[in-house]
Amino acid sequence: MRRFRLAGGFDLATAGLILGGAVLIAASIVAAVSLLAPPRPPAPVAEEPTPTAVITGRTSAALPPDRVATVLTVDAGAGAAGAARPGDHVDVLGYFAHAATGSDSLTRILLADVPVVTVDRSGNSIALTLAVPQESALLLQEAQAIGAQPFIALRPLQPLATVPGTFTDSDLANRLSARTSAP
Repeated sequence: MRRFRLAGGFDLATAGLILGGAVLIAASIVAAVSLLAPPRPPAPVAEEPTPTAVITGRTSAALPPDRVATVLTVDAGAGAAGAARPGDHVDVLGYFAHAATGSDSLTRILLADVPVVTVDRSGNSIALTLAVPQESALLLQEAQAIGAQPFIALRPLQPLATVPGTFTDSDLANRLSARTSAP
């Protein structure tokens, strides 16, 4: 039986063993490097911030330095106040009757995109503690003093399209007549 020799003087079986050994050595080096490499830190996960007031029991702990806490008590059926939770953002709207405005009744956005710090449900009313700039707290209290009936609109996580700052009875009548006359 004749053995086939390669150019380097090795037969085919010896060359196969050398090549197989080289592959095993390379594989063990790759495995050692991957096992001994320091682990990568996990990717940061964006978490929804938990209001500090829930953790500490102190409303003042949840307030940014440029905000004050004001409590707005609304009827449980007035808008989305019943769905609001600490950490949500809400719009506070005020309905001004004809007697308060001297002309058409109107609804005005009093506060926009306000964070809710705490929610207290008691009977048919809901007390929302809101974190607002001091001027906004004064505006809210003065609006209620002249007869504004506040209600809450819960904001979505994504930004809203542009909405009008006021809405009168005439605007409502025009919108309703446009819907009923459409085919």
